[in-house]
Amino acid sequence: MNRGLRQDMKKTELCLKWFPSLVCVITVILVSVVCAGSSPLERQTSPLDSKKKETRATRISSKIDIDGFLNEAAWKDGQNITSFLQRAPNYGDPPSEPTEVIILYDSENLYMGIRCFDSQPECIEANMTQRDSELWNDDAFEIFIDSFHDLQSCSYFVINPLGTQTDGRCTGNGTSVESIWDGDWRAMARVTSWGWCGELAIPFFNLPFDAGKDQIWGINLMRVHKRTGQDHLWQLEKQFFRVSDYGNLVGLRDLRRGRAFEMMPFTTLRRSENPDEQIKSDVGGDLKYNFTSTFSANLTINPKSKQIRIR
Repeated sequence: MNRGLRQDMKKTELCLKWFPSLVCVITVILVSVVCAGSSPLERQTSPLDSKKKETRATRISSKIDIDGFLNEAAWKDGQNITSFLQRAPNYGDPPSEPTEVIILYDSENLYMGIRCFDSQPECIEANMTQRDSELWNDDAFEIFIDSFHDLQSCSYFVINPLGTQTDGRCTGNGTSVESIWDGDWRAMARVTSWGWCGELAIPFFNLPFDAGKDQIWGINLMRVHKRTGQDHLWQLEKQFFRVSDYGNLVGLRDLRRGRAFEMMPFTTLRRSENPDEQIKSDVGGDLKYNFTSTFSANLTINPKSKQIRIR
């Protein structure tokens, strides 16, 4: 065998010896490049969205005054919810300001205590004061409750730092949102030296549920922080109003729906442009009967005009 052929064979043997190691190095490099090139959303959604959170409502026997102070002793007994994460702008990142929520209940009401801490309370946005106002430009706190636990529908309740309320319902796992619905619930909020806080009392007749057994409800909580442009969620959702992503609320039992009949009287004053004519008044009333938490009949009575309107 000539000398040149032997040298070529040695080179071939050397290449075959180092070939497996070379393949491993190239594979590691390629995997690193592919991972680095994936989108931020792909890299951060899987570990955060895979597990549903659970929180517990604490039953109380004492009275809660809805005044926005959270100074009753019962608030110290509830489970403190603090594990919020950003929904926007940086999905899954810790929020810049902490939030605390406590959920209590008695046989007829669900109570929410909210503390929204803010290192610059003078920058809190709170402008809207009329019920059912659009609160998109205010700091706000939103509560979403899937009381049927069907993973498809929810009732939502929103307040701003002035205690202004808005509410609505959604169905179809967020594909249909109804903001016309008006629930009968109470709220009060206050701006403080450390941020703002609020209290809510939601009577159970506002919420559809199967009475007479222990309850597991879907729930989500969101804080809107206008100064930073951040939305903070307790349970991260893949999209807004995605009820099937909500966490679980447990601990509810022996609930009563409460009253089914409501009456609201009214008086109307009318004055003619003729100064000699007397002011005329009409009296009447709105009657509402709640057959269930999702079906009701409204009756308007005006005796003077002999009108009865059903809607």
